[in-house]
Amino acid sequence: MNSIRRSGWLFYHQNIKMFDVFLARGILVSVSVFASFVIVASVGVLFDFMPPISDPGLIVAAWCADTFFVMSFASVVAGVSGLSEVVEKLLHPLMYLTLPLTGAFTLTSWLPPPRARTVIEWSPLANACEMFRAGVFPDSVKTIWSLQYILGCSLVLFLIGIPLMKHARKIIVVQ
Repeated sequence: MNSIRRSGWLFYHQNIKMFDVFLARGILVSVSVFASFVIVASVGVLFDFMPPISDPGLIVAAWCADTFFVMSFASVVAGVSGLSEVVEKLLHPLMYLTLPLTGAFTLTSWLPPPRARTVIEWSPLANACEMFRAGVFPDSVKTIWSLQYILGCSLVLFLIGIPLMKHARKIIVVQ
């Protein structure tokens, strides 16, 4: 919501809506992160630090699914934090506490079934991370992911987040 508050001057233009600013910033961050991956992976493959990418199409699909989930989650967070400053203050520590649930630190197949693996399988971010790994690593690395689950969660969050953002926009005082 701070980025939307800081972009408040854009709202004097009649055709620019809060969702436009939200979407533009989200896409900018997503493209820059993916570009940094492409640069690092290219250097890694060039200097033989990592094997060549096994499935570039799957990597792009994982990136798109991850971006869709993150944008939908961010829409809910933006709407709720626009309604309450307490949420805005608690969000950063909460994100650090939930970092192990993103699948960034371990492959899902490494975790012992059923409890630990089930917890990670319920995380859309972990599913996107596993999908990304499936595109990077060879088929010998076992990955567990579901594109339908990621897209379903993302759609539900967007359907909640967009009305929340519209409601919060009415309350926010543009600086």
